[in-house]
Amino acid sequence: MDTSGGTTVHRADSTSAAAPREPKAVTATFGLRLNQERVVLAISAIMFLLFSFFLDGFLQVGNLLSLLQNVAVLGILAIGMGIVVIGRGIDLTMVAVMVFSVAWSFALFSGGMSLWSALLLGCALALFIGVVNGRVKISAHDIEHRR
Repeated sequence: MDTSGGTTVHRADSTSAAAPREPKAVTATFGLRLNQERVVLAISAIMFLLFSFFLDGFLQVGNLLSLLQNVAVLGILAIGMGIVVIGRGIDLTMVAVMVFSVAWSFALFSGGMSLWSALLLGCALALFIGVVNGRVKISAHDIEHRR
């Protein structure tokens, strides 16, 4: 604030609270900027190293391939969720539908049904739930736009 000549002049201050600021990443003492992605990556790397040292057989090829196969399922779901979010139709039921249909397929298979029949019925169930879920969302969207 400047009070020269009897008038008060307000100057813009770069530290004013007029504009909201974005949260900054925490800077560690050694200069590395920490954000959520780097923290998750660091925790994953530490866990992988700990498992490698303390669990016998963790670094065997079969175990690593099994880990990759299990993560691939999550990657495929993430791609599907990305497409849904990009299309502005945020849908959080996709994972629940996948889990429910796979669990039902496993229950059918363990009950004596052939593997391919159980998988086919599980896929049909996921398709049915998806169609019903989509119809409900379309109906809710139409009702919202009629207002």
